[in-house]
Amino acid sequence: MAEKRNELGVFNLRQIVQWLGLPPRMQLVKEGLDASEELYRKLAARLASAHLGSVGLLLTQSGDDRYEVDLQPGAEWRDAAYYLGHQANLRAGRLVVNDPAEMLRRDVESGEPRAFADYRQAVLGHLSLLAVEPGGQEEQAPARAFRAAIEAALEVEKARHAA
Repeated sequence: MAEKRNELGVFNLRQIVQWLGLPPRMQLVKEGLDASEELYRKLAARLASAHLGSVGLLLTQSGDDRYEVDLQPGAEWRDAAYYLGHQANLRAGRLVVNDPAEMLRRDVESGEPRAFADYRQAVLGHLSLLAVEPGGQEEQAPARAFRAAIEAALEVEKARHAA
Protein backbone atom coordinates (compact mmCIF):
# COMPACT_ATOMS: atom_id res chain seq x y z
CA MET A 1 0.00 0.00 0.00
CA ALA A 2 2.80 2.45 0.86
CA GLU A 3 4.46 1.79 -2.51
CA LYS A 4 1.16 2.47 -4.32
CA ARG A 5 0.68 5.71 -2.36
CA ASN A 6 4.20 6.80 -3.29
CA GLU A 7 3.42 6.24 -6.97
CA LEU A 8 0.42 8.50 -6.50
CA GLY A 9 2.72 11.12 -4.98
CA VAL A 10 1.23 10.81 -1.50
CA PHE A 11 3.39 10.46 1.61
CA ASN A 12 2.88 10.46 5.35
CA LEU A 13 5.32 11.90 7.91
CA ARG A 14 6.89 8.53 8.74
CA GLN A 15 7.66 7.92 5.06
CA ILE A 16 9.21 11.39 4.72
CA VAL A 17 11.40 10.84 7.78
CA GLN A 18 12.62 7.48 6.42
CA TRP A 19 13.03 8.87 2.90
CA LEU A 20 15.37 11.64 4.10
CA GLY A 21 17.10 9.60 6.81
CA LEU A 22 15.97 12.00 9.55
CA PRO A 23 16.23 11.10 13.22
CA PRO A 24 12.91 10.08 14.82
CA ARG A 25 11.35 12.71 17.08
CA MET A 26 11.76 10.59 20.21
CA GLN A 27 15.49 10.26 19.54
CA LEU A 28 15.75 14.05 19.44
CA VAL A 29 13.77 14.32 22.68
CA LYS A 30 16.16 11.87 24.36
CA GLU A 31 19.04 14.06 23.17
CA GLY A 32 17.48 17.13 24.80
CA LEU A 33 15.89 18.63 21.67
CA ASP A 34 12.29 18.61 22.86
CA ALA A 35 10.61 19.70 19.63
CA SER A 36 6.83 19.61 19.57
CA GLU A 37 5.15 17.24 17.14
CA GLU A 38 3.97 20.23 15.12
CA LEU A 39 7.47 21.73 14.85
CA TYR A 40 8.96 18.35 13.94
CA ARG A 41 6.32 17.78 11.25
CA LYS A 42 6.68 21.28 9.76
CA LEU A 43 10.47 21.14 9.58
CA ALA A 44 10.49 17.62 8.10
CA ALA A 45 7.99 18.70 5.43
CA ARG A 46 9.99 21.84 4.62
CA LEU A 47 13.21 19.87 4.29
CA ALA A 48 11.47 17.31 2.06
CA SER A 49 10.01 20.07 -0.10
CA ALA A 50 13.45 21.66 -0.49
CA HIS A 51 14.89 18.24 -1.39
CA LEU A 52 12.19 17.75 -4.03
CA GLY A 53 12.85 21.28 -5.28
CA SER A 54 16.14 20.07 -6.71
CA VAL A 55 14.16 18.40 -9.52
CA GLY A 56 11.40 21.00 -9.91
CA LEU A 57 8.91 19.41 -7.52
CA LEU A 58 7.31 20.59 -4.30
CA LEU A 59 5.55 19.00 -1.36
CA THR A 60 2.22 20.34 -0.13
CA GLN A 61 0.29 19.32 2.95
CA SER A 62 -3.14 17.96 2.09
CA GLY A 63 -4.16 16.62 5.52
CA ASP A 64 -2.89 16.18 9.07
CA ASP A 65 -0.41 13.50 8.08
CA ARG A 66 -0.71 13.58 4.31
CA TYR A 67 1.62 15.29 1.86
CA GLU A 68 1.41 15.35 -1.93
CA VAL A 69 4.11 15.82 -4.54
CA ASP A 70 3.41 18.30 -7.32
CA LEU A 71 5.27 20.47 -9.81
CA GLN A 72 6.78 23.80 -8.88
CA PRO A 73 5.20 26.68 -10.81
CA GLY A 74 6.71 26.85 -14.30
CA ALA A 75 8.21 23.35 -14.12
CA GLU A 76 7.25 20.42 -16.33
CA TRP A 77 7.04 16.70 -15.56
CA ARG A 78 9.40 15.92 -18.46
CA ASP A 79 12.05 18.17 -16.89
CA ALA A 80 11.65 16.41 -13.54
CA ALA A 81 12.07 13.07 -15.37
CA TYR A 82 15.26 14.41 -16.95
CA TYR A 83 16.71 15.35 -13.55
CA LEU A 84 15.70 12.01 -12.03
CA GLY A 85 17.34 10.25 -14.99
CA HIS A 86 20.53 12.17 -14.25
CA GLN A 87 20.27 11.06 -10.61
CA ALA A 88 19.90 7.44 -11.80
CA ASN A 89 23.09 7.84 -13.85
CA LEU A 90 24.97 9.25 -10.85
CA ARG A 91 23.81 6.44 -8.57
CA ALA A 92 24.72 3.75 -11.10
CA GLY A 93 28.08 5.36 -11.90
CA ARG A 94 27.32 4.88 -15.58
CA LEU A 95 24.81 5.89 -18.23
CA VAL A 96 21.48 4.16 -17.56
CA VAL A 97 19.14 6.89 -18.81
CA ASN A 98 20.03 8.68 -22.02
CA ASP A 99 16.63 10.26 -22.64
CA PRO A 100 13.79 11.02 -20.20
CA ALA A 101 11.46 9.02 -22.47
CA GLU A 102 13.26 5.88 -21.28
CA MET A 103 11.69 6.45 -17.88
CA LEU A 104 8.26 5.96 -19.46
CA ARG A 105 9.16 2.43 -20.59
CA ARG A 106 11.09 0.93 -17.70
CA ASP A 107 12.04 1.13 -14.07
CA VAL A 108 15.50 2.66 -14.38
CA GLU A 109 16.68 1.30 -11.03
CA SER A 110 15.89 -2.35 -11.72
CA GLY A 111 15.91 -2.23 -15.52
CA GLU A 112 12.57 -4.05 -15.57
CA PRO A 113 10.10 -3.08 -18.31
CA ARG A 114 7.36 -0.84 -17.00
CA ALA A 115 4.78 1.19 -18.90
CA PHE A 116 4.09 4.54 -17.27
CA ALA A 117 1.15 6.44 -18.78
CA ASP A 118 2.90 9.82 -18.79
CA TYR A 119 5.87 11.73 -17.36
CA ARG A 120 3.97 12.52 -14.16
CA GLN A 121 3.52 8.82 -13.41
CA ALA A 122 7.12 8.09 -14.41
CA VAL A 123 8.43 10.77 -12.06
CA LEU A 124 6.24 9.64 -9.16
CA GLY A 125 7.27 6.04 -9.82
CA HIS A 126 10.95 6.98 -9.65
CA LEU A 127 10.92 9.26 -6.57
CA SER A 128 12.95 6.62 -4.75
CA LEU A 129 15.93 7.98 -6.73
CA LEU A 130 15.79 11.02 -4.44
CA ALA A 131 15.75 8.97 -1.24
CA VAL A 132 18.83 9.44 0.87
CA GLU A 133 20.98 6.31 0.75
CA PRO A 134 21.89 4.89 4.16
CA GLY A 135 25.42 5.58 5.37
CA GLY A 136 27.98 8.12 4.31
CA GLN A 137 27.86 11.87 3.80
CA GLU A 138 24.61 11.90 1.84
CA GLU A 139 22.65 10.45 4.76
CA GLN A 140 24.23 12.77 7.29
CA ALA A 141 23.58 16.04 5.43
CA PRO A 142 19.75 16.14 5.75
CA ALA A 143 19.92 14.86 9.33
CA ARG A 144 22.46 17.57 10.28
CA ALA A 145 20.39 20.27 8.56
CA PHE A 146 17.27 19.02 10.32
CA ARG A 147 18.95 19.03 13.75
CA ALA A 148 20.29 22.54 13.14
CA ALA A 149 16.81 23.76 12.14
CA ILE A 150 15.26 22.20 15.26
CA GLU A 151 17.94 23.75 17.48
CA ALA A 152 17.43 27.17 15.88
CA ALA A 153 13.64 26.94 16.22
CA LEU A 154 13.92 25.93 19.88
CA GLU A 155 16.28 28.86 20.52
CA VAL A 156 13.75 31.25 18.95
CA GLU A 157 10.96 29.78 21.08
CA LYS A 158 13.14 30.11 24.18
CA ALA A 159 13.95 33.75 23.36
CA ARG A 160 10.26 34.56 22.78
CA HIS A 161 9.29 33.10 26.15
CA ALA A 162 12.10 35.01 27.88
CA ALA A 163 11.01 38.35 26.39
